[in-house]
Amino acid sequence: MIVQYGRCVPGSTTNTGGAATTNVFGNVDAPPGVAQYNADSASGIGLIPFISTLIRIATIVAGIIVFINFILAGYAYISSDGSSKVNEQVRNQLTFSVIGLVIIVASYTIIAIISLLLFGKADFILNPTISGPTQ
Repeated sequence: MIVQYGRCVPGSTTNTGGAATTNVFGNVDAPPGVAQYNADSASGIGLIPFISTLIRIATIVAGIIVFINFILAGYAYISSDGSSKVNEQVRNQLTFSVIGLVIIVASYTIIAIISLLLFGKADFILNPTISGPTQ
C-alpha cells in the first residue's frame, strides 16, 4: 500500500494524468485495528461505519457514566445525615446526570437530522448498510 492524498491505497505506482510516479515513501500498511475501515482495500468498509461504531461506543460509555453517577448520588443521599449541603450536592449530581442523558438523546437526534438532510435516510450514519458483491 502507498500513501496517496492522506490515505492508504494498494499498489506501488501512482498515475497522475499520464505519467506514472514511483512510490517515494515506501509501502505503508494500515494498522491491524483500522484495516477493515480502509474503503480502498478489498475488505474495507469505509468511514461511515467507523463513525457509527465510535458513536455507539461513546453512547455506551456515557450511559455507564450516568448510571454510576445515579448510584453514587443515591448512596450519598442515603448515607447523609439530612444536611442541606449534601442534599444540594445530590440534587446537582442528579441534575447533571439528567442533562447528560438529554445530551445523549439530542446527539442521536442531531445525527439523524444531518443524515436525513445529507443522505436521504435518517439512519444512514447510525445504522449503515454495507453492500458488497453479490454471489
